[in-house]
Amino acid sequence: KNKKKELAICNKELATDEQKIKELEAQINKHRPTYIKAKENSAHHQKKLDLAKKTLLAAEKTHAAHGEEIEKYEADLREVGRYQKEYEDKLQDESQSIGRNLALEENQMKEYRRLKEEASQLMTQFSEEYDSVDRQQQVDKTNLEQEQRSQRDHMARIKQTESRIDELNGKIDKLAGYM
Repeated sequence: KNKKKELAICNKELATDEQKIKELEAQINKHRPTYIKAKENSAHHQKKLDLAKKTLLAAEKTHAAHGEEIEKYEADLREVGRYQKEYEDKLQDESQSIGRNLALEENQMKEYRRLKEEASQLMTQFSEEYDSVDRQQQVDKTNLEQEQRSQRDHMARIKQTESRIDELNGKIDKLAGYM
């Protein structure tokens, strides 16, 4: 009789333990899709982050190239200004030596105005391009920061889910030890 009682108690404990294991396995299976989804989401955001980094790098290279072009045109503009001053000085010297005014002849004035307008247009064009590249760089930087925040959030959720799964696996192992 005692052995039957002990056997009944053991069978009851075994059934209880098996029920607990089934419940824990159900919890793990319940959390598994969330874990898989978080992992896939993290991979997706990592790809977006990599793409944003590449875009930012390309924008920075373009920005640097535009900066070099702007410097080149500014140097050209300074050189044109220097030539203009030399020409005006030369013209003034000539006009003083022959008694003329400093007024430029009509075709010289036209050329001067044309060169001045061309330089102004180039400066405007490169200034606009620089502003455009700068704005795009700011947008890319903001997007990159947002993707990095999102990735950190996803990684935290994945770690939380993994620790929950580890906790449940520990409970399963503990219950398996009772059997």
